[in-house]
Amino acid sequence: MAALSISKAWEETKSRIAVDGKLMITVAAALILLPQAIVTLMAPPEMLSGESPPGWLNLAVFAAAMVGLVGQLAIIRLALGPATSVGEAVSHGARRFLPALVALLLLALAIAVLAIPLVMLFAGSEGLEAAASGAPSPMVATAALILVVLGVLLGARLLMVMPVAAAEEGGPIHVLRRSWSLAGGHYFKLVAFVLLILVAVLAISLAVQLGGGSVIALIFDVRPFSPGALLYGLLFGAAQAVYGVGISVLLARIYLQLSGGETAGVSVPKSGT
Repeated sequence: MAALSISKAWEETKSRIAVDGKLMITVAAALILLPQAIVTLMAPPEMLSGESPPGWLNLAVFAAAMVGLVGQLAIIRLALGPATSVGEAVSHGARRFLPALVALLLLALAIAVLAIPLVMLFAGSEGLEAAASGAPSPMVATAALILVVLGVLLGARLLMVMPVAAAEEGGPIHVLRRSWSLAGGHYFKLVAFVLLILVAVLAISLAVQLGGGSVIALIFDVRPFSPGALLYGLLFGAAQAVYGVGISVLLARIYLQLSGGETAGVSVPKSGT
């Protein structure tokens, strides 16, 4: 069983960003920041704009997420090494996009299969109707909390989905099986890591939405296609891009430890940069 050190992976993450950070930021700016900024420009959050989100918003958010998925795969490719160009990394991300997407969809389906009977058990049909009307019951909140816990427990075992998809050949089933296998023996350490990620995501979201968003709303009118919406979109997209680079490189370095630097696809260094 390969050893795992999160602190070592963090140190290697800083080293990789120091070496190839400009390339990673270029990818993140084009494939994470820009799509997020465009979506936010067209439909800023209701809490800032005071307008209900348009019906097409979910489709736009999904499209931006798909572009961002290619960006994350490309960043992981850069983090794994050997050195390559932005164009090759993006091309690699596009080539491995479909296996990664299907693997994530299968994972989401598995969670949904677990979630539906659990919510029905705790909340019942009346609780679901109340939640749909905007007045969730305590039982719905309890079911949601249990789902979060299950998500963390399952997510820790499948944390390596994106690095495996980027580093190895094979379809979505291989990606899921390999990710599950790599996590064996390090499960509780990875659970703690997933919890840290959740805390970081929550902190970033609160800082951007309640901090930066509130300041922008005080100065500008945050309406669709307004300067305020553009500024908030850039802020939101920049936060997503910075987080995307950091977490992608960190996951890549953890993957290298768990796999011993051996992959079936991309040739990667054994250690270091």
